[in-house]
Amino acid sequence: KIINKLLDPIHPNPSSGVKYGGTLVTINGIGVGLGDDQITIGENEAETISRSTNQIVIRTPSGPIGAQDIGFSNGVIIG
Repeated sequence: KIINKLLDPIHPNPSSGVKYGGTLVTINGIGVGLGDDQITIGENEAETISRSTNQIVIRTPSGPIGAQDIGFSNGVIIG
């Protein structure tokens, strides 16, 4: 099944966390939860806590200090 849609803004909240990981981040956006893509913060895999059509909640992994991209295994990157 192919789904075509316009790119809608995706909003992670909060937009920062601690380097040790464990921060719960909610990612909101139309259709953001469709599929079962793995999510990464920088190069590290995040734990998916919950997923619905328009929202994903993840737990951040540990990682370096500084801004990191949020990536989806389908190639989409937020950053």
